[in-house]
Amino acid sequence: MFDTSVHSGATRFYAKDNGDDTWTVTEMDPVAEITVDDVTTQYPSLQEAVTAARGIANATITIIDDIELNEAILASYTTSVGKVMTIDLNGHTITCTKNFIGTFGTLHITDSVGTGVVEYVGNLTESDLTSANPSYGYNFISLRYWNGTDCPAGTIYIEGGTIKDESENGHPYSLVGATTGAYSYIYFNGGKIEAQEGHKAVIENAGKGTFNGTEIIGDVYVNDGTYNFQDGKIDGTISKGTGTLNFTGGQYSEDPTSIASSIPKGYHFEKNEDEFYELVENANTVEVTVDGVATGYKTF
Repeated sequence: MFDTSVHSGATRFYAKDNGDDTWTVTEMDPVAEITVDDVTTQYPSLQEAVTAARGIANATITIIDDIELNEAILASYTTSVGKVMTIDLNGHTITCTKNFIGTFGTLHITDSVGTGVVEYVGNLTESDLTSANPSYGYNFISLRYWNGTDCPAGTIYIEGGTIKDESENGHPYSLVGATTGAYSYIYFNGGKIEAQEGHKAVIENAGKGTFNGTEIIGDVYVNDGTYNFQDGKIDGTISKGTGTLNFTGGQYSEDPTSIASSIPKGYHFEKNEDEFYELVENANTVEVTVDGVATGYKTF
C-alpha cells in the first residue's frame, strides 16, 4: 500500500488508484492543499482533496492553481467528522462544465485573496439533471437535505469569491440553492453571485437563511422557509411561494414591498440615487404645536 501524502523535494509524486487494486506512482501537479497541525498535504485534484477533507474535522481546502472540472463534486454526507468543510478559492478560478459542488453537511466558500471565481460554462438542460437525479443536487452549488437524524442542519455559507454563469444558455436551475428539507440553511455573507439575465441566482425550497452582504445579479426565488434580508444588493426579481421574507436592510432593483412578510415599523422602501430600493424612515405626517414649539410625528 502506498503512502499517498506529499513529501518534500524538487519533484512531487502521488499514488494514483487505478481502480483495480493497483496503484501507479505519478508526478503531481497539485491544485489544492490541506494543512493539519502545520503539515500541508497537496492533492492533484479537487475531488481528492474533498475526499480527504471528509475525514478531517473543520478542514480547509486551499486552492493553489486554477482548476477545470468536468464532473461535479460531492462534499459531505453526514454530521460525522468532516461535516464542516471550507473551500478557500485563494484568488484562483474553478471552471465547471457541469455543476460545481453539493453537500449534505456544512460548506463554507471563501476567498482569502479577493479575486477567486467559480464559473459555469456548461450546456446542461433541466432534463439532464432531473433524469439523473444526481446526489450533488440540481443547483450549481447545492445543499442536499439527508434526514433529521444524519444531517440535522445542513448549511452553506457564501462568504467570498465570485460565482458566475458564463454559459451560452444559462444554468437550468440556479447558481446557489437548497433542494429540499426544513433543516437546510444558506447564509449569503459576502462575495458575488452573477447569473445570466432571466435566470435564477438563488433558489431556496425550504429551511432558513440570511442575505447579509452578498451582491447578487439574477433572480431570487424562495419557495418555502424563512429568509431574512439584512444587507447586500440584489439586482433581479425576488419572488416566493409560501416562504416568509423579512426585510431589515439591503438594496434591491425592484421594490420588494409587495412580497415582504415584514419590514421595520416606521420604514418604507424608497428608490435611492443609484436607482435601487432601500428602507428609509417615514417622514413626519402630523405636526403638533405647543407653546409655539412644533413637534412632528410619523403617525396620527
